[in-house]
Amino acid sequence: MSLRKKTIYIISFTFLCLILLLYVISTNIIGRGFSHLENEYIQNNVYEAMSVLKDDVVALNISVSDWSNWDDTYEFIEDKNYQYIRSNLGDSIFTQLDINSIIFINYSGNIVFSKGYDLENKKPFDIPDDFKKIVLSDNFFNRLNSDHNVNGIIMTSQGPSLVAAKPILHSDGSGTSRGFVVMSKYLNYDEIKRISHTTGLSLDIKKIYNNSLPKDFSYAYSNLKKGQEVFIKALDENKISGYSIIKDINNSPILLLKVTTPRPIYNQAVSSIKFFTFSLFVVAMILCLIIFIFLEKSVLSPLKSFSDIAKKISKSKDLSIRFPSSRQDELGYLMNISNAMLEALELFQRKLQKSEHKYRHLFESLVDGFVYCKVVYNEKNPVDYIFMEVNSAFEEIIGIEKGNIIGKKAKDIKFKFENSIVSWEELLSRTVINGEKIKFELNSPINNKCYLVSAYCPEENYCIALFKDITELKEVENQLILARDSAESANAAKSIFLANMSHEIRTPMNAVIGMTELLTKSQLNDKQKEIVSSIEGAGRLLLNIINDILDYSKIDAGKMTLNHFEFNLDSVIKSVADIMAVKAYEKKLSLITHVSPEIPTIIGDGDKLCQILLNLVGNAIKFTNSGEVIIKAFLNKITESYAVVDFEVCDTGIGIEPDKIEKLFKPFIQADGSTTRKFGGTGLGLSISKGIIDLMKGNIMLESTLGKGTTFKFNITFEYLNIAKEKHPSEELKDANILKSLKLKQISKLAVIDNNYEKKALGKILLVEDNPINQKLAFMQLKKLEINVDIASNGKEALDKISTQRYSLMFMDCQMPELDGFDTTKAIRKLEPTLGYHPIIVAMTANAMEGDREKCLSSGMDDYISKPVKIQNLCDIFNKWKIKYSKL
Repeated sequence: MSLRKKTIYIISFTFLCLILLLYVISTNIIGRGFSHLENEYIQNNVYEAMSVLKDDVVALNISVSDWSNWDDTYEFIEDKNYQYIRSNLGDSIFTQLDINSIIFINYSGNIVFSKGYDLENKKPFDIPDDFKKIVLSDNFFNRLNSDHNVNGIIMTSQGPSLVAAKPILHSDGSGTSRGFVVMSKYLNYDEIKRISHTTGLSLDIKKIYNNSLPKDFSYAYSNLKKGQEVFIKALDENKISGYSIIKDINNSPILLLKVTTPRPIYNQAVSSIKFFTFSLFVVAMILCLIIFIFLEKSVLSPLKSFSDIAKKISKSKDLSIRFPSSRQDELGYLMNISNAMLEALELFQRKLQKSEHKYRHLFESLVDGFVYCKVVYNEKNPVDYIFMEVNSAFEEIIGIEKGNIIGKKAKDIKFKFENSIVSWEELLSRTVINGEKIKFELNSPINNKCYLVSAYCPEENYCIALFKDITELKEVENQLILARDSAESANAAKSIFLANMSHEIRTPMNAVIGMTELLTKSQLNDKQKEIVSSIEGAGRLLLNIINDILDYSKIDAGKMTLNHFEFNLDSVIKSVADIMAVKAYEKKLSLITHVSPEIPTIIGDGDKLCQILLNLVGNAIKFTNSGEVIIKAFLNKITESYAVVDFEVCDTGIGIEPDKIEKLFKPFIQADGSTTRKFGGTGLGLSISKGIIDLMKGNIMLESTLGKGTTFKFNITFEYLNIAKEKHPSEELKDANILKSLKLKQISKLAVIDNNYEKKALGKILLVEDNPINQKLAFMQLKKLEINVDIASNGKEALDKISTQRYSLMFMDCQMPELDGFDTTKAIRKLEPTLGYHPIIVAMTANAMEGDREKCLSSGMDDYISKPVKIQNLCDIFNKWKIKYSKL
C-alpha cells in the first residue's frame, strides 16, 4: 500500500473517530439536558393533575363549611324539621353543589338524614352501606373531634369518592357541635374526563389493589413504593407517561394516577442532534480535504520523488547518484543526510574492496581448514550441505581443489573422513537443528592427520566449521594415557601386593598370637609367662604395623570410605578410654575424659573417629612418663543441619621441638629419629589420623611446649539427630588406685570367657580351613570352650560333611584349594531346601582389606571375623548368634 493511500485512510479514519466521539459526547450532553427538561415537564403535568384533584376536594370542603356553619342546620339536627329538608335538600341542590351525597349525623353517631343523587342520570339513589360505615366509624369521628375537619378521598363499593366533613355549629361558628355534615363526590370516568379537559392532559386512574392492574401501572407502582413522588416512563418516541400515588384520608395509597403527554422536548433534542451531526460531518470533510491537499504538496509528492531515486540507486548499485537538496525543511534535511550517507557508503565500498582483498589473502593463508556451508533441507530436515566457501588449508585436508568444491553438495564430492562413530555431515546437523556449538575429532586419510572440528551456526541455515590440526596433541595425549594406565596398573599391583602380604602375614600371625593366647591360659611359671607375654606383644606390634601400612595405602590411593550411622559420642570416647586404660595404668598415668553434655547424637563414622582418638591417645600415653592424658570433646557450633565438634587430646609428656612440628603429619617420619628406636612405631599414626580427618572434611593442629606436654586439636562437622540426650557427668580417672581397680575389673572381663550360650542347643561346629596350623589352633580354641568341632580342609570336604551331618555354625576360610569359601557358601545356600535348615556361616579369613567384609556378606555368609582370631572373638560370635541356635 502506498504512502498516499495510507495517508488518506489515516486522515479519514481519524476524522471519522473524531466525529463519532463528538457525536457520542454531544448526544450524551444534549440528550441529558433535554431528558432533564422532559422529566421536569412531565412532573409538572402530574403535579397539575394532582392539584386539580386537590382543588376539587377544597371546593367540596367549602361547600360542607357553608352547610355545617348554619343556624338552620344547627336547629335541624335537633328538631329534624321536615321543612328544612324540603326547602334545602331537593335534587337541584346536588347539581348546584356538584356532589353525589350528603349525610347529617348527630352527636350520638346516628344518621339524621342522608341522600344520594346520580348527577349523570339525574335521579336519587341510596347511599351504599359501606360508605355509611366509613363515615360512622370511630376513626372518622375521632378525627372530626380532634381536627374539626375531614377531607380527602375514600374507596367505596361504587369506586373512589371525594369526601369532606365538618362539625355542625352556629353561623358565626359558636356553640357546641351537635353533629356533622358529610358531603361526597364520586371520582368516576366523567369526573376524570372533566379534569383531563380542564388540564388538557390525558389522565387515567387505577385502583392500586386491583388484581388486574396493567403492567405499566404495576411496574410504576413498584418504583413509586421505593420513595419516588413521580415515576416517568417513555412509551415511545412520541409519548411519555408520569405516574403518582393518590392517598386516602388515612394517608394510605389507594389510587395510581397516570398522566400521558406528547414528547415535544425529546423530538426537539433529536432534531438538534441530527443537525449538529450533519454540520460536524460537513466541517470534517472540508478539513480532511484541506489537510490532504497540504500533505500532498508538502510531504507526499516529495517523498514519492525520494522513493523513485532510492529505487534507482538500489537497482543500479550506483552510489554516485544524489538526491535533490533544494528544500529547506525536514525532507530537505533528510535528502542532505542521505547524500552524505551515499558519499560515506561510496568511500566505504572502496575501502571494503581493499579490505576484502587483504583478508582474502589472510583467509587463504590460514593454517586451520575453514568451511562455510549452506544447509539443504528435505521436509524440514537437513540432508546435505552446499560448500559456499573453503580455504586452501581445507584443500590439503581432503585433497580436492577449491574450484571442485565451492557450489557443490557434500554428497557429490567423493571424500570421506575416518570416523568410526558417525559421519561429519551428521555431526554438523546437530549444530543446524539445535543451534549448539559442537566439537568433534576426525582423521583425514589423505595426510593421516587428526583434526579437531569446531562447528557453529553464524546465521540461520548456514554453518561454519574450523579444522584444527591436533595430531601432535593426540600423540602427547596417547602417551599420557599410557602413562596413566601404567600408573594405575602399578597402583593396582601395589594394592594386590599389600592384600597378599596382609593375608600371608596374618595367616602365620594367627597361629602365633592364637597359640600364645592358649599358652597364657596354661600353667606357666613367671619366667615362661614373661617370655609368652613378650611374644604376644611382638605379634601385636607386627599386626599394628601391618594395619597402619594398609590404612595408609588406602588413604594414599583414595580408596578409604566413610560409613554413615548415628552414634553416641560419650560411648565412643568411653570405649577409647577403656581400651587405653591398661597402658595408662601400666605407666601410672591419670586418664581423664570430658564430653560436653550439649553435644547431640551425631551421624558419621564412629569407627574412624575411634581410630583417630586411639592413635592420638596411644601417642600421648607413649610419650608421657608422668602426669595425665585428657580427652576432651565440646560443641563449637550448631545449625539446623549440622554440628561442629572440637576434640582435644592433651598430655604432660616430653613435648615437641617447634622445628619438628611440621614433619609430624608426614608418613614414616617422627619428631626425632631416635624416637623410633626408643619408643617404637612406624611413624604412620599421625599421618593416618590426618588423612581420615581430611576425608571427614575436618582440620587438625597441635600445640606443644618442650618438656611440658602436647595438645592435639581437631574438629569435624557432623549431621545430628534432634532428640534429647541424657546428660552424664564427665568421667575422670585421676587416682592410680581407682585406675588400678578399674583395670583389674576390665582384665577380668577379658579373661573370663562368656559361656552364657546353651551348648546343647549349639550342636556341632564345622571348621573349614586349609592351613594345618590354623586348623590345629582353631580346634584347640574350640576345645578350650568344650565345643565339638569337625574339620574340612577345603570346600568340597565341607559339602560332603554337611550332607551327612547337621551343623549349627560353620567357620569358613575364604582362600582354599579346589573350592574356595565364597563358592562353598553359595553352594550351601542352594542346598538349604534339601537340608531343611539355615546353617550360620561365619567368615574366618586373613582377608582384612577394605571391602573384604562386604564381599563375604554379599556371597551369603552371615558374619565375619578377621585373623588373628582370639578366644574372645569366638565367644562374641557365639553370644551374637545364640538366639538363632535355639531355633535350629
